[in-house]
Amino acid sequence: MNLNELARECHQTAVEHGFWDGVEPYEGGELTLLQEGHVFKQIAHMTGEVAEAMDTDDEARCSEEQADVAIVLLDLVEYLGLDLSSTFMFKVGCYDYADLFYYIAS
Repeated sequence: MNLNELARECHQTAVEHGFWDGVEPYEGGELTLLQEGHVFKQIAHMTGEVAEAMDTDDEARCSEEQADVAIVLLDLVEYLGLDLSSTFMFKVGCYDYADLFYYIAS
């Protein structure tokens, strides 16, 4: 399964569980205020959960919260119609890993 397929599965699960109820489909261009609010609310919530988990030094909880972040981001990738698989492989090919992590951290 590539990242795009995983993103599709995450988004379909979110839709089936009502996560996107009341939010119109994204059709390119700028996000509407409702779409933007929905997206950023989820990112902020996940970020807070990860920070809280890291403060507890509970490795299992940290892993679970990181997985939640990945699921939310993959859901957003599919919602926005992005091709994460190609971009990811391109980015990995552009940097050696040390440079990539330095670039992300800076």
